Amino acid sequence: MIRSGWLTDGGGGEPLAVSQGDTAEGRISRADLADVCTQLLFVPEARGKTFEVVAAPAVQASSLASAVTALTPDGT
Repeated sequence: MIRSGWLTDGGGGEPLAVSQGDTAEGRISRADLADVCTQLLFVPEARGKTFEVVAAPAVQASSLASAVTALTPDGT
């Protein structure tokens, strides 16, 4: 399950931060959220994981797939 930050109408394209534990606060453009959802359709390791995603311009961007793969599955 993807939990997004506050949605904005910006153009998107910002680096994103992925985290767990309901600790992330921030914003994400609707365009970036749509892109995240589309990308994760092809990442089987995303199944069974709940996480937050927000824009993080100051963060070094890593691949979305590798960030989600490193997360802990729900219920563990």
